[in-house]
Amino acid sequence: MNSPQYSLKQHNRNNRMNFTFTPLDKILESIRRPVLVEPDKEYSEIGVYSFGRGIFHKSPRSAIEIGNKELFTIKPGDFILHLTFAWEGAVAIASAKEEGRYGSTRFLTYKVNEDLCLPQYLLYYFMTKNGLEQLKKISPGSAGRNRVLNTGRFSEVLVPLPLRDVQKKTIDNLEAFFIKFAPINNRVSNIPSLLEKLVLSILQYACSGKLTGDWRIENKSIPPAIKILEKIKTEREANFKIQYERWKNKEDEKPTQDYDFLYEAHPEITTWAKAKLDKLIYIAGRIGWKGLTADEYVEEGPLFLSVSNMHEDEYVNFNGANHVTNERYEESPEIQLQNEDILLVKDGSIGKIAMVKNLKEPTTVNGSILVVRGREAFIPKFLFYFLKGPELQNIAKNRIRRGSTPHLFQRDIRKFIIPVPPLEEQKEIIKQTEKLLNIVYKNQKRHDKIISLAKKLPSAALKSAFKIE
Repeated sequence: MNSPQYSLKQHNRNNRMNFTFTPLDKILESIRRPVLVEPDKEYSEIGVYSFGRGIFHKSPRSAIEIGNKELFTIKPGDFILHLTFAWEGAVAIASAKEEGRYGSTRFLTYKVNEDLCLPQYLLYYFMTKNGLEQLKKISPGSAGRNRVLNTGRFSEVLVPLPLRDVQKKTIDNLEAFFIKFAPINNRVSNIPSLLEKLVLSILQYACSGKLTGDWRIENKSIPPAIKILEKIKTEREANFKIQYERWKNKEDEKPTQDYDFLYEAHPEITTWAKAKLDKLIYIAGRIGWKGLTADEYVEEGPLFLSVSNMHEDEYVNFNGANHVTNERYEESPEIQLQNEDILLVKDGSIGKIAMVKNLKEPTTVNGSILVVRGREAFIPKFLFYFLKGPELQNIAKNRIRRGSTPHLFQRDIRKFIIPVPPLEEQKEIIKQTEKLLNIVYKNQKRHDKIISLAKKLPSAALKSAFKIE
């Protein structure tokens, strides 16, 4: 077959060489080494990351654990294509580290015809947009992310091959780039976690009283928080007795006994107190049988928020929210939102948190979100900062690590023992914390741009190396 001639743009723009499109079935030769699984041996399998990120090793498993699954020996130099994720760049070359390891039927192994193509050149080509598009073309299917590679169509994949010395130069140029890029990428990749730790440190510093130590010295006349809690308890008890009498006379509903909350003096800060959150907050979630499905969404009506609306710094983003009928909104008054409500994710991405601000229309939440509302002892933003801080987030992370579907219960929130500063100091904590966090958020946005650019650099380098003119 006569292939048309093209030119390959190298990193050195003055060096242009001719190349031809060569069918993949002329480049790759299947090589399979079936394994007879023995009862008394263990077998360590490989996996291949998508997007050309290499090979990883799985923990050794016994023959019993492997069962009837077929295994094949992996050898250094094998060119590996993942049967169901090749279209997503799950392509790799086995190294000496893979000696003595195995792959299942999903990991197709080949020998590269090096008279035509250098293995690393082929690997880099399949990391380009054009290379991936060709693998997608021969990977039909729509079962989730699984699209099975049709190896019988390798002749349809045409690889641009220059002379071997140009292939070698392309490899050298790209490897030099990736060596220089690796430490930069590592540093950039660490930025989000570093900023997250910084936010948690600021919140811990603020909610522990260290941020406002000087302010307390200058404001000694502020009444201590213990006096505020005593006043709240006295007023609630008196109100309960009035409501109880009304209930006895069948004039009102039976009241909730909410005046017997637990509190004590703070062990370190004389003007602070410590209290169990239980009866000092309002907390509610959607009752299970009142859950909604996507079929119930309507074009107009009250807003229906989900976890996807909780991703903008500290506040809920109403853009893209679904709508429900007024009937569905009215049936759950306990989760009809108000400004300054705190929304806390309890299922899946647990611990994610946001505040409601600039609420302009009736709004409710889905079953994955808890609504938390501060009562008399708290300014809502202070309570928000506490729940966004390390105590709750550590619980969330521990549950996520355990696997399955992580979940937060209302009781998890109610049982927290929280520091209670005087209301005036809560205002000062919010003021100083916002100043510090605004600096972090501004840097976060700058770094988001840097991260976005860093993600594009490898693709740009590959595009430059394989550009067809």
